[in-house]
Amino acid sequence: MNYIKQLQASGQEKTRDICKIQGELRDLVGYLNSDKFHVDTTVQVDDVLRRLTRALSLTMNIYK
Repeated sequence: MNYIKQLQASGQEKTRDICKIQGELRDLVGYLNSDKFHVDTTVQVDDVLRRLTRALSLTMNIYK
């Protein structure tokens, strides 16, 4: 694969990773806005951390 094709493939992969990260963060926002927290406003720290960890782990692929 020539250099230009490698750059294009890398750019496409990074775009996919960014979309995945955005999806994880949208899920977290949706979770925090869910009916669950309209009555009980306490946040489940483990749930939030788990979702943030997934998003953060996806960022590792961007810096390869």
